[in-house]
Amino acid sequence: MKLIPEQVSKITRRLEQAKLELQGYEDYFSELSRGSGDNNYTVEDGGNGFTLSQFHQCEQKIKDYEKALQEAERITKIDVHQIDLGTKFILQFDGEEECELFTLVDTTLGMDSQCVTLGSPVGQSLFHLTKGQEFSVDLGNGRKTSGKVKDIITNSKEYIRYITSRNFSNRISRCYYPSEELILTESQRELLLLEKKSLSKKLGEEKMECERFVEGTKVTIQFTEGEPRVYTIVDKPEEDINTDREISLNGKLINRFYSRKADGTFTIYERKDGKTLVQKARILDINQENVYSKRNKQMVIHLLTSRLDTINHLLDTSIKNEVVPDEKKIGIGSHVSIMTFDADGSHNRRVEVIQKAVSYELETDYVEASSPLGIKIMGLTENDEFLCFTQSGKYYTGIVYDIDNRKNAARTTSPLIYQKYYSPRK
Repeated sequence: MKLIPEQVSKITRRLEQAKLELQGYEDYFSELSRGSGDNNYTVEDGGNGFTLSQFHQCEQKIKDYEKALQEAERITKIDVHQIDLGTKFILQFDGEEECELFTLVDTTLGMDSQCVTLGSPVGQSLFHLTKGQEFSVDLGNGRKTSGKVKDIITNSKEYIRYITSRNFSNRISRCYYPSEELILTESQRELLLLEKKSLSKKLGEEKMECERFVEGTKVTIQFTEGEPRVYTIVDKPEEDINTDREISLNGKLINRFYSRKADGTFTIYERKDGKTLVQKARILDINQENVYSKRNKQMVIHLLTSRLDTINHLLDTSIKNEVVPDEKKIGIGSHVSIMTFDADGSHNRRVEVIQKAVSYELETDYVEASSPLGIKIMGLTENDEFLCFTQSGKYYTGIVYDIDNRKNAARTTSPLIYQKYYSPRK
């Protein structure tokens, strides 16, 4: 599964909301338990079938969202020259005057706007098309659809991008003087741990691929008697292979390869004339040059290992930020709503202030203290106004409100959702 930044943001927000909903159900069942006086009361004892169904649906949503955030590959670069994962594009179907906006995704999880999945017939026909190209799709059962790619959206404001995908010079203020030590918020640590788990899994898969016996793999085997011989794994029935230089991908010998000892030795058992013949053999080399480039494989493994080393270093050497709940000023770890005003009107954001991005931070969810905006809002209090200049020399004004310095404050990109769900309890 692959997720575009927009999905990551939406799934993260929906996960927080689902957890709040689940807590509401649990509070409800807890009240029923106290009312019944039953100390052995369980969730299944409370409410009606409809309420229980909603509760379990909420539990499943949380599992699906958490699994996606932990295991899915994240798309960090979105193509605006041709249709690719994350690309927003406008289609005009034949016979229709109006055009429609779509996004190409790998899965619809978390998406609430019109999207096309890459695995669908339409998605496959649109993949890598450019502006102005036509498409035609057979939907099956005698149904067809066709049309034209009217436009591909290139406006960067239409896309959510990872902070770390932007050029350093475009996200760091010239007024910023970095501190000697890196400060990480709790949410940043969680992102690093998620990335670490994902990369560790991918590294294991990459290394395991070096040991897999897929079609095209060359295996050097030395049997008990005779010189070493190179065999090629082929996708053919055993009766059709050349036994002197080929091994069937679906044959019994492949299973013996996987049961070999650390030194590469394994045993072959063959039934002949009512007797079991035993033969010893040893794998001397596994060559995957016909499957993938060895150089590219080494490069991928090196990059994954280097990034994992970096993550471990960040987790071990960084300082945990200590926000003061009673502090009224914006600092590292603060959650704050920001309303900005520019030529396009007013805009609202709910963000967490971090020192700098280190992992999968989204620019709609976070503000780096080192960014032009971060420099301006650090130290502000409720309802303070500010003026911020962009890298291009333009400027906008804004105001900060709803400052929350609780260490484990929930994050959301919507100030309205924050005010509804996350207002401090009295």
